[in-house]
Amino acid sequence: MRAAAVAVAGTLSLSGVAAAQAVSHPVPRSAPLVTTRTWAFSIGAVAPVSSLARYDMVVVDGVDTPKANVVALHRRGVRVVAYMSVGTIEEGRPWTRAAAPYRLDHWGDWNEWYADVADAGYRSLVLRSMVGPVMAKGFDGVFLDNIDMVESHPAQTAGMTALVRAVSARVRARHGVVIVQNGDAYVRRLAPYIDGWNREDVTATYDFDDERYAAVPSSDGADAIRAIRWMRARKKLVTTADYTATATAPLAVRARARACAVGARPFVSDINLRRLPAPYPCAPAR
Repeated sequence: MRAAAVAVAGTLSLSGVAAAQAVSHPVPRSAPLVTTRTWAFSIGAVAPVSSLARYDMVVVDGVDTPKANVVALHRRGVRVVAYMSVGTIEEGRPWTRAAAPYRLDHWGDWNEWYADVADAGYRSLVLRSMVGPVMAKGFDGVFLDNIDMVESHPAQTAGMTALVRAVSARVRARHGVVIVQNGDAYVRRLAPYIDGWNREDVTATYDFDDERYAAVPSSDGADAIRAIRWMRARKKLVTTADYTATATAPLAVRARARACAVGARPFVSDINLRRLPAPYPCAPAR
């Protein structure tokens, strides 16, 4: 479970957009989500449109990404999905002050507070202050992070399910898609309300205690693979996000191969998601 440390690196100047509008994607933006071949998880900074335009789908920060960038990426055939953390309350968001009454305990790794999703007031705030504004920018859907906070806060389970159901109804009414992250066991009950699932740390992760990149224990990796297969069997897009020091590290190579072997779409970056590797489409199944 993670959320990005959002640090805006500056928005893209849209000069030169027309020159790249001829970029074509094997999977058009209008195609079913499950047909996505390549994706980027880019929420650590506002990446240039020219870098993001290489992918079929990008997950970018729903607040910091300008509407102009969404429009520019659409012109290049890219599906653009808005990241938002619904299971935690982040600093520096337009809704941070309004969400303060719903804080639970503090999460030190990312300097955030777990959210009291069991409170109907918080769920209304998410719909009003998060989902509404990002969908008004023209995003193709939402990426909901930290839904797996229910694993450490089981009393929040019913509230989180109600929240995801409500977000899904709102987004799908606008023909958008809903993607959630992690929560291997819990996410199964969300299957009717989502179109895709991202699983972090299938093969490689960042150890916050030791402050180093490391291989995921084999038993944890096996659990992830089982969950991926379950979700794939239900015709959902499954993506993976693994974290390595470099794009060419042996763990990065293994992470991509392992994801492709079970029908997931891999992405490998550093823990702060500052590295945008070349798109990695899996080879067609034989």
